[in-house]
Amino acid sequence: MVLVLVVLEGAIRKWGIPGASQFVYFAKDLVLLLGYFKYLNVPRGSSRSFAIDRTLRGIILANIILVGFQVCNPLNGSPVLGLFGARNYFLYLPLMFLVRDLFRSRQELIDFLQWYMLLVLPVGMLAVKQHLSPANSVWNVYARSEEGGTAMIGQSVRVTGTFSYIAGYASYLQTMAALVIPMLVLQLPPIWRWLVRIVFAVILSSILLTGSRGPIVVMSLFLILYFILNRAFREHRLYTKFIVPGALFALAVATWLAPQLIQVSKRAGGSSDVLPRITETLLSPFSSFTYTGIIGFGAGSCYQAANTIRNVLALPYGQPIPIFLESEPQRVMFELGPIGFLFWYGLRITLIMRLWHVYTILRKPVYRELALTAFLIHVTGLPGQMVFQITFMVYYWFLAGFIFLLPRLEHREWINDQVENELNEEPVPHEENLKWDDVAT
Repeated sequence: MVLVLVVLEGAIRKWGIPGASQFVYFAKDLVLLLGYFKYLNVPRGSSRSFAIDRTLRGIILANIILVGFQVCNPLNGSPVLGLFGARNYFLYLPLMFLVRDLFRSRQELIDFLQWYMLLVLPVGMLAVKQHLSPANSVWNVYARSEEGGTAMIGQSVRVTGTFSYIAGYASYLQTMAALVIPMLVLQLPPIWRWLVRIVFAVILSSILLTGSRGPIVVMSLFLILYFILNRAFREHRLYTKFIVPGALFALAVATWLAPQLIQVSKRAGGSSDVLPRITETLLSPFSSFTYTGIIGFGAGSCYQAANTIRNVLALPYGQPIPIFLESEPQRVMFELGPIGFLFWYGLRITLIMRLWHVYTILRKPVYRELALTAFLIHVTGLPGQMVFQITFMVYYWFLAGFIFLLPRLEHREWINDQVENELNEEPVPHEENLKWDDVAT
């Protein structure tokens, strides 16, 4: 339900209940908390015994303590705002453990991913409708009115699909593209193979309609690393499975999306700030010490909705942030201070290392493909928005759950295979039919 609400939430905020947009934003949190409560109250015997190594357990606990301290940071103005800030860091983290028990078999996991990816199709059709509609159309509104009006690329709008803003839709598209890629090389029924190809083409087309450069850069990096690290992909020449969808997509772009491709190319080529922005994202946290000090400004102080929360709940304003912040690493530095920053990104790097370890120990191709996908999504998303981007946050912790889910499913398959082999072994001949030499042997 939470993963579906991530996709539909923006539509509810924009067109369903626009007057309660800020409250709808937290609806999936309530659903998730109910899910946690049910999970903890359903007896499962010993199934909750997780093989969490000391490093991962320790760094999670350290982050909880440090963020808990930042909830009460006096520069924040109110610990209530600090609780909202802590929510951004940890509310979805338990998904990493809960996912292990969501799927009992490989088929359940694949079926879920297949049906979930089909949501791309209606969202993509809505995006086309938005692209063909004027900027002042009811289809092209944001969840909250923004100064400067609707974002444009050339003479057309930059689409948002069912999402509240462009950034959320872009994060959704690049994550779904990464999840669809392994589907292209798995052995699926013919109808699903074609559906996967259509979904992949719709995703790439929708990325063009958003006019965003970020997803293009992220997907390019993802594909490069995917081809380099996936040994089975090269050995079995699985790239041939990309030829048909690639050719169809190129034909569609040349036929229907040539103007959009030209506009995106102009926007990317005419912008000289791409490399400086990447460099700034990586280096800006380390140039912020003079502002943050040791303790930072507190959890939630850099949250986009901080002032809205203060106004709605009549909370006192804290110390104002002295400079404009854009990149997430810099925001985390300002909220948690240098110590909290190091521990937070230490946790994210630890998860990347665990996903890589899972990829190296798995043997079945389907699990290896999914583990590599989760690993690359975490790697390419490391400098991007996660704490302050709710869409990617949900997928981030869901995919982190593959650390526990995939080895468990493979181990369960291995046990079932062993039992089946034992059952299929030829029965021992009856003693009366044995010769003495056979018995002696």
